Amino acid sequence: GYVNLVIDITEGAPYEVGQVIIRGNAKVQDHVVRRQLRLYPGELYDTTAVDRSISHIQDLGLFNHANITPIGNQPHTRNALVNLEQGQTAQFMIGAGVSSNAGLIGQISVTQKNFDITDLPHSLGEFLRAQAFQGNGQSFNITLEPGTVYQLYQVNFAEPYLWDSPYSFSNSAYYFTEYYNTYNINRAGDRVTFGRRLTNHLSITLAFRWEEVNVNNITDVGPPGYDPTEPDSAPE
Repeated sequence: GYVNLVIDITEGAPYEVGQVIIRGNAKVQDHVVRRQLRLYPGELYDTTAVDRSISHIQDLGLFNHANITPIGNQPHTRNALVNLEQGQTAQFMIGAGVSSNAGLIGQISVTQKNFDITDLPHSLGEFLRAQAFQGNGQSFNITLEPGTVYQLYQVNFAEPYLWDSPYSFSNSAYYFTEYYNTYNINRAGDRVTFGRRLTNHLSITLAFRWEEVNVNNITDVGPPGYDPTEPDSAPE
């Protein structure tokens, strides 16, 4: 048979957001977290905005866990407590390999997802203890790939919120060398990108790229028997 189930719900009185308190971000500046929040003082406390805020914070890749809870006992106001668990933001990789096409190649890569270009070290010890250049939510990467056939050296920097605005900036500089049997190719370039965030999942970008390509150490410029200093030496 069937049983009718009646659930009576008594909805509590709505309350506004008071202060937004952030805890657990010892290595990340407050504004990096606050710009991801969709809860604002003076507005109604909205669980949908809470869920969206948590999702945006976790998308940063800087925290292992994020949670937002209302605290306080005032009748019409609750503070929003943002509890964070700091994650690993720096990564160092080193490796080597060999293949028939690329020959022997090594790789050294350093990545910091919580970079701060203005956080200069006050001493060499502070730099060696990784207590500098972090906290502002920027990304920075250095990649070194020396090898017997090709070499790549690249530096990348990105600021997702330029001066806490919806505009972004990134720069990527590289130097690439590839060795062939009869010549070498050297490439040096830089790519600058500006962006404008329209929504959390949609943005527009404008990029400028400069590249210089040089071909050198040419040892074979024609068929066998050809001498570039003697144009008539080409075989018929």
